[in-house]
Amino acid sequence: MKPYSMCRIRTRRGMLAAFIIAAVASPGHGFNTISSQGIVTVPIMSQKLQPQTTQPTGASVIATNQLQYTRQNIYFTQLTIGTPSQTFNVDIDTMSSYLWVSSTTCSTCQNYNRFDSTKSTSFKAKSSTPVTQSYDFGKATGVLSTDSVEWGGISVKNQPFLVVTSVDSKMSQTMIGERDGILGLALQDGLDKCKFHRSLIYGMVSQRQVKNPVFSIWLNRTFSTPTDDSFVPQAGQLTMGGYDSSKYTGSITYIPVSPIVKLDSNGKAVKSYYHWSVKATNVFNGQSTSIPPTSSRTVAIFDMGTVFIWVDTSTVDRIVYSINQVVGANTISIDTTTNLYIVDCNVVSSLPDLSFVLGPQNIWFTLQKQHYIVRDGGGSCVFGIQSNGNAETGSQVTTQWVLGSLFLRRYMTVFDLGKKRVGLASAVAY
Repeated sequence: MKPYSMCRIRTRRGMLAAFIIAAVASPGHGFNTISSQGIVTVPIMSQKLQPQTTQPTGASVIATNQLQYTRQNIYFTQLTIGTPSQTFNVDIDTMSSYLWVSSTTCSTCQNYNRFDSTKSTSFKAKSSTPVTQSYDFGKATGVLSTDSVEWGGISVKNQPFLVVTSVDSKMSQTMIGERDGILGLALQDGLDKCKFHRSLIYGMVSQRQVKNPVFSIWLNRTFSTPTDDSFVPQAGQLTMGGYDSSKYTGSITYIPVSPIVKLDSNGKAVKSYYHWSVKATNVFNGQSTSIPPTSSRTVAIFDMGTVFIWVDTSTVDRIVYSINQVVGANTISIDTTTNLYIVDCNVVSSLPDLSFVLGPQNIWFTLQKQHYIVRDGGGSCVFGIQSNGNAETGSQVTTQWVLGSLFLRRYMTVFDLGKKRVGLASAVAY
């Protein structure tokens, strides 16, 4: 029986049931006390996605070209797994929850470092059933295991993770370079002890290794876009247990997480608190042109795994139309080789501010033109807001937008597991 299933048991032996739930569903000793180890900060590195050695043909051209845009400037961190420790660089992904690294037995992986489970005395395979993690940029399949994981000097024992034994061609292309896996930091129901948790940050909190059940991300938006064969060693920082007050100005505005509603196999609406998602109520071109989503159930998800801001097709079309009406026809148009909106570089200086209105408080978060234009180094200017290919979903389920690193570079972001909220403050640029 899964741990979260036990929380639904109705019994007169309430105290016994509560004890069983806490013992099975929560690693460590709970959240009543916190160790004095405090707040730990680790550097974030960045690397641009390297191009394929052979060019795609046919229908895969657009998808491949688009992938190289959306996965450029990937942010990653370094951690160790096992006893004795083995070192890995892992992408930071706030939309997934698994930590995974490539196995020495993975023939389709192209990573620098591979995990050798036979060399770790603390390694335990929890299941022989393969688990597949799917992302927009590919799939990874592996075996659920546990081992000691150390990140930023904090050690977590018996941390769940995937030892990946195969990846598909898209993932293989994406994970070329300095990176060896993915570190998932999704909300995944916060600190709900009645759910099975697998994220590393949850492991740190449950084993009382950090001061508070939060982490924060600051991205340095002044560094130059790296070339295909280089990486930026100080592209930002991730702070566990709190935030760095030197990385923002003004105050932190907190927005409650808004659940995503989906329909299950029986057509029943089900709420999920898996993602760091907040209510999205409007977009403004300048100060007066309002472009509200047509669905009242629209949320914006904070995602370190992509560069762009992704919204539904209807909304991005209306944003583009409103800009073209003011700046000039065809200021923004579709590039047929990538199926992405591009901007006439000659008129970038004339582009307006764009503001995203978030949360039940209807708070404005503004991006100036330099914040939402991606220069590819080849003379093209790519619009930072793109279509996720989804139409509006109506009143029953949730329309999902994604706020990628373009947005996160502008705002230092605090992810609060304990209170299920996201904090935003104007980021300091160095």
